[in-house]
Amino acid sequence: MVPVVQTPRRRPSPPFAYAHWDPIGVRGVPDARDEYDSYLGRLAERLRRNCGADDVADLLAEMESESMGVSATGGDLVPTARLLVDWYRDEIGGATKVG
Repeated sequence: MVPVVQTPRRRPSPPFAYAHWDPIGVRGVPDARDEYDSYLGRLAERLRRNCGADDVADLLAEMESESMGVSATGGDLVPTARLLVDWYRDEIGGATKVG
């Protein structure tokens, strides 16, 4: 009998990673699936602090303009930020309000 090897389970990536937030247009490019992974740490910090959609939208706009050279305003990104905040609350939870 061959032993069963279990691989570690990963939590799902936030929905924006491949469907809702694609400021440089790489959706559907298989080699670019991890294109936005370097931004997840900053985003996760905001979500863990239980920040609201406006604050998360401002962060997304900041990352777009400073790191990607894409022009956006936080207000434009509120619907996407709301999806992220809701996803974190529903799927991860346990956030602690800071401040």
